Amino acid sequence: MYFPIKPSLIDKNRTENGDYYRKPTQYWFVNCKPEQNVIIEPLEYVPQHTILNAESMKLDADRKVKRSMMHTQYARRFIVNYIIDTEGGIYTGDGFDWPAR
Repeated sequence: MYFPIKPSLIDKNRTENGDYYRKPTQYWFVNCKPEQNVIIEPLEYVPQHTILNAESMKLDADRKVKRSMMHTQYARRFIVNYIIDTEGGIYTGDGFDWPAR
């Protein structure tokens, strides 16, 4: 709300791309635009975690760290979907092996 640049991308439900949490996340791309690639590969099941209320979060530092973590599958799919320039905008799983699954 107070950041001088509007977000380039808002992911409203991270579980749709293989993350632990169903929460909105904003991303800013400065001096570039995010790609809009299509990913053609299966999405592996990731158990969904819940975020506890803010009062209990103040007491447990470990929960704060866990809440900010993202699954490697989500990070990988984000990079392929929005950062890497693919041929024809379609990614089939070839040529990008980080992180190891």
